[in-house]
Amino acid sequence: MNWKISYIISAFLVVIAGNVQGQGLNLPAITKMPKEIVEDWLVALDKNDFNTAYDLTKNISRIAFYDRQQFNLGYGCINRVEINSISETSRGNYSATVNASYNAFDPCNSDLELKQVFTLKKGSSGKWTIVEVENIKVIQK
Repeated sequence: MNWKISYIISAFLVVIAGNVQGQGLNLPAITKMPKEIVEDWLVALDKNDFNTAYDLTKNISRIAFYDRQQFNLGYGCINRVEINSISETSRGNYSATVNASYNAFDPCNSDLELKQVFTLKKGSSGKWTIVEVENIKVIQK
């Protein structure tokens, strides 16, 4: 290969690499999938980051956390979460269900082993949000 062509190709690849790294090319944000949203919710509980957890569950219908303060009161004593499993059981264009099994450690009330089904909806922005949580199994430890 001619050295000039090789040089031009190399320079072109450097420009592309720079653009992909955010230096000029506006790539769309990657939307998290439903399973990742549920995992983020559980990790937020584990870190006592109740604001993040609440933001992932806006407009939740089944449990009565209509505002951030009620959410914090309901989950505020959980100081550790151990995730056993998370699996997406169905996903359509605008709704999905995710099963999660985890242990929640709550020194104010009691430690629980939970199996729950999370229902998520995709908004017009493409972002998935938890809208319902149903207890399948709750075992007090």
